[in-house]
Amino acid sequence: MANLYTFPNATLSGGDQLLTGITAQLPAFPVFILLIVYFVVTLGGALAQATRRGYIDFPMWSLLGFLTIDLLAVLMTMAEGLMNPIVLGVCFGLTILNALWFFMTMGRFEQV
Repeated sequence: MANLYTFPNATLSGGDQLLTGITAQLPAFPVFILLIVYFVVTLGGALAQATRRGYIDFPMWSLLGFLTIDLLAVLMTMAEGLMNPIVLGVCFGLTILNALWFFMTMGRFEQV
């Protein structure tokens, strides 16, 4: 039985070649990396704020998560074939929508 997945050669090439090799066989890999980073930043920050302050400013943490994945997505465009331009556009579009949500609810989650 043949292997369904061939492991990329990571002995002499850099980390970007390894990620590009994985992306060539699994095109959803960069999207999953971005989703994991988003949820770690958003949920980690929100839960830390809940334990310290007693409330969660979810629009702020969600915007910070989207800004983080925007920076990561821009860095991923430097390696050829790693980031799809459509995914990059969707990330920027969701960040703009989330910024609107954050600025429309500003002040609602603040306690005096």
